[in-house]
Amino acid sequence: MKFCALRFNDPRRWLFLLAAVLFACDDGSSSFVIFPPGGNAECEDVCRLGQKICSGGSAYVCGHFDEEPCTEWSEPMPCDYGCIEGECRPNPNCLDICSLADRICLDGGVSTCTLLEGCLQWSYAQPCHEPMRCLEGACVLPSDDCVDACEPEARTCVGQAVQLCETGADGCMQWSGLVACRENESCAGGFCRVNEPACSDACSAGAKACHADGLSTCALLPDGCFGWSAPVSCPFGCQQGVCQPDPMAWVPPCTTPVCPKVIDAFPYQTSSSTASSQNVISTYPSCSDANESGPEEYYVLRVTEPGTLVAGITESGSVDVDVHLLTALRGDACLARSDKGIAHHVGAGIYYISIDTYESSARAGNYTLYVTFLPDSGICGLRQTTIERVNTPSQITLPRAGSVVREAHMVTTRDQLINGTGWWPSSKDDKLAAHKQRTAEITGISYNRTESWCPAGEGGSLWGQGSTGRAVPEDAEAWYICMYWRSATRPAPGTRFLVINPSNGKAVVAAAGYETGPGDGARLGGAVEEVHQYCGTTHGSNLAFAEMIRQDLAYGPINCQP
Repeated sequence: MKFCALRFNDPRRWLFLLAAVLFACDDGSSSFVIFPPGGNAECEDVCRLGQKICSGGSAYVCGHFDEEPCTEWSEPMPCDYGCIEGECRPNPNCLDICSLADRICLDGGVSTCTLLEGCLQWSYAQPCHEPMRCLEGACVLPSDDCVDACEPEARTCVGQAVQLCETGADGCMQWSGLVACRENESCAGGFCRVNEPACSDACSAGAKACHADGLSTCALLPDGCFGWSAPVSCPFGCQQGVCQPDPMAWVPPCTTPVCPKVIDAFPYQTSSSTASSQNVISTYPSCSDANESGPEEYYVLRVTEPGTLVAGITESGSVDVDVHLLTALRGDACLARSDKGIAHHVGAGIYYISIDTYESSARAGNYTLYVTFLPDSGICGLRQTTIERVNTPSQITLPRAGSVVREAHMVTTRDQLINGTGWWPSSKDDKLAAHKQRTAEITGISYNRTESWCPAGEGGSLWGQGSTGRAVPEDAEAWYICMYWRSATRPAPGTRFLVINPSNGKAVVAAAGYETGPGDGARLGGAVEEVHQYCGTTHGSNLAFAEMIRQDLAYGPINCQP
């Protein structure tokens, strides 16, 4: 007897293929086995795809790891510090105090036992919102027909016994059973106290206070009165009855020949030198193909919420160092790179800055680094946007830093109010001096302004005429910027952009959308000379641009670190 087996993967072809099978295999002595779509004659699933388990101190995951289409367990992944729910635990520096997923009532809310920093700890309690109450690790609703008999956390005396107010099975507050005081004690104020104490209370039960850089708790002392316990040492200080955590606990251990310096606050500024360091990373392929074979210095920092990291350097003479933003101390972990300054939107986490010498140690030397962080929730919060440009590169993501030219002046609505409706200059400096004087009054910046009216003829425009073809509000013209954006992504006239100098943190709320340019693809954009003057930059200097989240701010200088 002949055995003929076929498998069909496309259910829409069953009827046609079945006939072909019968014709091909039928000789009067054949047996037929037809496997339906998705069927498998050679293997069976042994686990659920994506399932994770622990076994023998190792973690396993369910997937497809060979040529067979069925699921199987992966090779063991040894866990040096134990395995929980199919995941290897990190190196613990603490002790487990509860069992995974257990729940208790804590501070009027529900606390869950979870893996925190490598160990099983009680999480911060999630409050039970009124009218719900916490009962045996769960928020419950009081039954419709029950009434609270007492206030939460209240306690009282019943004769010479203590009674506590706690959540009952019906969800309402009720008095607990009685806990009798000992023979030499009497109940007073909800506490069992030694009879006739020759003392007086120094504090309220359960209160906490900082004493001599340690934490003391108000407890019932052997003499029968409440007093402060001996302080428990707080290695990193005590504030308002709470031991403070180690402020440097987040700093990763140093695993490279050059150890990073810690940035623990923003804004941060330091002066240093790469000359006394060594070369570890020579290329940053995820950012650039530049040769960074000279010595470098590293910095490590942490941000706790989304925002924009801004970092800039200044150097002098023959020194040539570049700034890189990294997620790890590896060249392939680069997020942004520049020879002057960077601006890059990041999420909460730990990041590194590498100040690396270009080409060789001959270019190493002194530099000054400035770093700041602009949280999305702050006054200078920035949007992460993609801009389509006419020049090259055709698409860039903001926030971004780059070379910014110094732009000329545009006619304002005030100029036309004074010189006549529809007025435009007849030359590059027609009535320009009066315009500059008014700008100086608006901005409060008095200096020798050297730029003329915007050139005529660009795109058919007149002298002082921007890309909108209309006069510009004078407060916007005094602080405007431009980019060579395509019309599809050009912001509406007056959109607030932040301009910030990565090397010193000086920032301006600028008006975008009134002008387009420059055409040089090597440039990020342009800014009117008042912006450059305030930021301490000049034509072609490095500045960062991005659209602001806040669109209700006045144009002009802004302190992003109030």
